[in-house]
Amino acid sequence: YYDRSGYFYGDVTVGGFRKTNMWEDGVVNINGRYFSNLMDAGHTKVRQFVNASYVKGYNRTVYQELLLGRGWRTAKGFVPTGDERITLGLETVYFTPWYYYGFKFALYHGADFTVISKSGEKSFDRKNMFPSIKAGIRMLNDNLVFPTLSIDVNYYIRTADYKPSLSVGVSTSLPRLFGAPQNFKPQV
Repeated sequence: YYDRSGYFYGDVTVGGFRKTNMWEDGVVNINGRYFSNLMDAGHTKVRQFVNASYVKGYNRTVYQELLLGRGWRTAKGFVPTGDERITLGLETVYFTPWYYYGFKFALYHGADFTVISKSGEKSFDRKNMFPSIKAGIRMLNDNLVFPTLSIDVNYYIRTADYKPSLSVGVSTSLPRLFGAPQNFKPQV
């Protein structure tokens, strides 16, 4: 945490299996996260989020390629694949003063930029870039078993062989404590 800038977090994960003196099904995963201090905008509080990740697969035998499923599909239903993926996500959240029967509301919007490529390809070739934009509302009620309810709208922008698409989703989530999902509600 830095007083003037906000919060920073990063991690590196490396894994694989050793078989007859050779590594296979290897993966390197590097993540970085940042979120700003809360900023005042009238009665609303605003926070900025930036997420970046890099994933690279090595000597893959079981799941040979990384997938980028989400909203992209070719006319024949294929999804983008590769052995290297770079993602940058930007999000702004507006914590509103609205309160209704125990529910607090937050609005958000953002964009994700993903590059997925295969060995030997230029990573930043236009056909390997997959941008999307998103917006939605999150509702929090600490009295519920699943305290967060989110309504999300995502627009996947047309790229190379992949048509544009729109998705609307509803999801719930449990709070994360110490890096792990919480599977119980603590009692006081």
